[in-house]
Amino acid sequence: MQIRSLITFALLLVAFFAPAQNKKKPELINDEYKGTILPSNEVSITTVLRLTHEPYADDGRYELNEMYAHAYQNNRNTMQRQGQWTVLKGSATDDNATVVELDDKNQKPIYYYLRLKNGDLQQLDSTLHELKPIARHLLTKQPPDRRTIVIKPRQPPPK
Repeated sequence: MQIRSLITFALLLVAFFAPAQNKKKPELINDEYKGTILPSNEVSITTVLRLTHEPYADDGRYELNEMYAHAYQNNRNTMQRQGQWTVLKGSATDDNATVVELDDKNQKPIYYYLRLKNGDLQQLDSTLHELKPIARHLLTKQPPDRRTIVIKPRQPPPK
């Protein structure tokens, strides 16, 4: 009888602790946004923003690449930023808005983007007001990368 009790106890321990060992870290998601921000007629900023996060998370890491081009100069400046992003609820004009805040803890300004219903991001100013015209301050969400699995046909054995 004691052996049967010990076996039952051992099986219960294995069943209790097994799920904790099999838990995998969720695969990270990369949301990518691209666009050309036009703060004036003389300057354009080609922007690529990548938000990395766990599924359904409202925070994570970001990578922001900006290339500044001046209409009357032939120079191009590139800036790269990395840091943490998080979601804020409410903008200056809409309490229900979803705002993405980019913060690298070292540099100012912190960037704010309004998440639109179609998934795109619209740049906001530091007081969470929309920048006008909207079309000049828009980053378009890119479709996710599709991984293609290529299955090679089986080669006949050499004769």
